[in-house]
Amino acid sequence: MKPIVQAVFFSTAVLANAAAFAADTYPGNKPIKIVAAFSAGSATDTSARILAEELRKDLGTTVVVENRPGAQGVIGTEYAVKSPKDGYTLTISSSSINSINPGLIKDLPYDATRDFTHIARLTTMPALLLVRNDSDIKTVAQLVERGKSGKLNFGYGSPGGQVAAEAFNRIAGIQAVGVSYKSQPPALTDLAGGQIDYVVGDLSVATALMRGGKIRALAVSTEHRLPEWKNVPTFAESGFKSYDLVFWVGLAGPAGMSQEVVQRLNASVNKALARPEVRERFMGMGMEVAPNGVEAQQQFVRAQLQSWAARMKEANIKPE
Repeated sequence: MKPIVQAVFFSTAVLANAAAFAADTYPGNKPIKIVAAFSAGSATDTSARILAEELRKDLGTTVVVENRPGAQGVIGTEYAVKSPKDGYTLTISSSSINSINPGLIKDLPYDATRDFTHIARLTTMPALLLVRNDSDIKTVAQLVERGKSGKLNFGYGSPGGQVAAEAFNRIAGIQAVGVSYKSQPPALTDLAGGQIDYVVGDLSVATALMRGGKIRALAVSTEHRLPEWKNVPTFAESGFKSYDLVFWVGLAGPAGMSQEVVQRLNASVNKALARPEVRERFMGMGMEVAPNGVEAQQQFVRAQLQSWAARMKEANIKPE
């Protein structure tokens, strides 16, 4: 064997053995950090904490959650994707971070696909068209009719809420004034109090107020009606078949992670999501567990990026 060929063969073997060793020993005694790019109490933060608790059981090491909120999730996400790609700094990916921010923020300091290793999907959450419980608007058709007069306003407390509402307004031909909030909970509090007319929000945030009889849903963005809310029609049933947006949460890391480590993490995540008590915790927050494989998650992220981009284009939303 020629010296150059021997050197290449030796280098390849060393790298292969190193990757295998890393997978076999990962994570060892070294702690894992999961970055949550939104504040405590958000769906991102809660998902990270449930996952961290479960991963500790399977991986046998400390798993901590670090909140780095700000700038619509950009601050924490940029920090996470620029961290070492050794599998010890992970981040919560989501519709806000990976599907919506690319169409809202000019000069976004990360690429939603190239700068990430997308490991697994955790949950999906349908979008709900919400009004206060005692509103005289009882159906989507009634809201659309009222909205065409230009006398309605809507609230939003996240990039997803903004785009979801603007996209619906565009499809429905509604003229309404948007009111921005720091997060979804205060937007829904004002909705319940009558300060705004409607919100398009995710089920995880709306569940408590819906159960408490403070707000109610006119439509949900799922193919079929939700078991707990069988009286709420789908958008398709209400005449809006093209309204197919979904909120989602996943686990990711920096680009270039070892595939052996990624597969190890994916298996641990899916094992956690299969536990009945974990599924129940997420369901209690209006989130449906949605485990998948590594390649399937990468394809899902790309598809969701395209879907949200199309809706933003329809709504004439441009990055700022």
